[in-house]
Amino acid sequence: MSISDAERQRNRRGKMRSLNLFYVQVWVPKDRALEIKSIAMRMREEGSQDTEPSQKQLEFAQFLCDKKGLKIQNEVLASSKKLSEWLNKNKKKPDKEKVCENDKGLP
Repeated sequence: MSISDAERQRNRRGKMRSLNLFYVQVWVPKDRALEIKSIAMRMREEGSQDTEPSQKQLEFAQFLCDKKGLKIQNEVLASSKKLSEWLNKNKKKPDKEKVCENDKGLP
């Protein structure tokens, strides 16, 4: 028993969505199509790789630690993706000075 083309397409779309990829269809100039396809392929490959954090990520993490009194685990510092998640989660936390003032009952 073989599956239909429609079912095969649904399965493929579900697999791609599980990888956090979405189908985008756009009109591009014919002479630029190959270039755009190669850019898309490179972005897909780079997105799946976990690299070391950039210098700017590390500097911002140090700034947040100093300003908010936070600590970072070593495993977070080894991964750009984990550090990015940590930065997004912690950048909205209150500053340590404000926390101290609120603990004393000051407005």
